[in-house]
Amino acid sequence: MTAATGLTPVARLTVALAVASAYSAFPSAFYHLVQEQTGSRWTTAVLFTVHGVAQVAAMTVLTRGRLAARVTALGTGRAVAVLLVVDALGAAVLVAAPAPGGAAVLLAGRVLTGLALGGLTPLVTAGLAGHPRGTELATVAILGAVGVGSLLAGLLAGAGWSRAGVLAVGLVALPAAAWLVRGVRGAVVPAPADRLPLPDLRPAPSRRLASWVLLAFACNGVLGLFCSTLPGVVAALAQGASLVAGATTGLVMISAGVARLVLGRLPARPVRMLAVAAAAGGTVVEALALSADHLAGALVGAALLGAAAGIGFDTALRLAGPHGVPALARVQRGGQLGLVLPVLAYPVVAR
Repeated sequence: MTAATGLTPVARLTVALAVASAYSAFPSAFYHLVQEQTGSRWTTAVLFTVHGVAQVAAMTVLTRGRLAARVTALGTGRAVAVLLVVDALGAAVLVAAPAPGGAAVLLAGRVLTGLALGGLTPLVTAGLAGHPRGTELATVAILGAVGVGSLLAGLLAGAGWSRAGVLAVGLVALPAAAWLVRGVRGAVVPAPADRLPLPDLRPAPSRRLASWVLLAFACNGVLGLFCSTLPGVVAALAQGASLVAGATTGLVMISAGVARLVLGRLPARPVRMLAVAAAAGGTVVEALALSADHLAGALVGAALLGAAAGIGFDTALRLAGPHGVPALARVQRGGQLGLVLPVLAYPVVAR
């Protein structure tokens, strides 16, 4: 704990990850409006997936054990602070995008913010992994914060704020988070000589690692659809309100984070059973609600699916955590591909 902030390194890392994750969802309340302005059903898919592709690229770099060790040895706080500054630069590009439209400038901003988030996510997750509830904190910071960011953006948009104004609110938080985390050297046990311990680079068994990657992919595939295309579908039930679009994304992601936090003390088996039940029930409720144009039912189904996905994603992180940054980067890269591929497929399948 430092006198300057009164927060432990664990808390500062969690806050930094939460701020970056929350900002990544700020544009979601406006995706359907940009799509209407361009007249192409691909606009939302491209704006969303380019952010995920950029994250995949950054995470791929960190799958290299030697590079991950060098970055970590420099100090997690410094590396994350630099990435938050890059995130802020990308946010400034998003704010500067002309409205209405501005899809090309928004695209450039999403690339920068995606690279920043893709780099800091595995670094922070690895820094938290040694904490007894580290992966739960990471899950809440990643998924729950995305929900809060989307909901906040939707509320501001519903109150009449412009797109630039909403995006500027989130921009302010990014440099503040960089300042907060800059001095973190170790999340749980500080290392000698003011250096972080090198990550545990024991290779994970290939089959197990592949199954963890697949689990993250499947869970984030559900979350990706509810962060991009489906909010517009649900918002259409409320005559296209940005507030409903933001609330849809917010609800599913908050459910994902809260479910893991609330169920964290339960044994693994009942948690898995609850996740399966929520996934099955959410699928049925969502399908029936959308076919019947029932707004409340669609939101209930979204919450159930989000809870199931959050538990599954956290399970993948928890299993990969002991194997350090490279394994976490691979699992989280698989999760990002889950955010990208189903969203790209949606405009083709949904005619």
